[in-house]
Amino acid sequence: MNRPMQIFNAPGDEESPLLSQPSPWVVDRLVSIPAEQWWILLQKAKENDPQLGQSLVLASGDTNPGGDLTVAYDAEHLRGLVQFVEQLASRIEQGPILVPEPTEEIPEAFAPSEHARMLRNVAAVFRESGMTGEPYEAWRE
Repeated sequence: MNRPMQIFNAPGDEESPLLSQPSPWVVDRLVSIPAEQWWILLQKAKENDPQLGQSLVLASGDTNPGGDLTVAYDAEHLRGLVQFVEQLASRIEQGPILVPEPTEEIPEAFAPSEHARMLRNVAAVFRESGMTGEPYEAWRE
């Protein structure tokens, strides 16, 4: 059985990598995060700021009608999301582990620094979309 993943695909030149440094969550311009880990991060986002947390849920593409994978926000909205996600990443990085013990539903207990890296990788997709003016794609598979 394949593991469910939350995917974000950055717009822009396919030949240009999204990040300057390697990340286990990024291949080329595609960010892939285990779905259960993304769910944990969304819960933390909503605890931190219910309105911006819900905006991050919507930015994940789960509510797109008709299976449309594109997510188009204006540059200002994306800047706000990037700022929120970066701040959340810093808070998580400084805090306790989010999953103290692996469970059947959450098979890995990542360090706070790894959860922060996941968030920063997603912020890179939002940043790229804002800079290019092109929508990104987001879906769960």
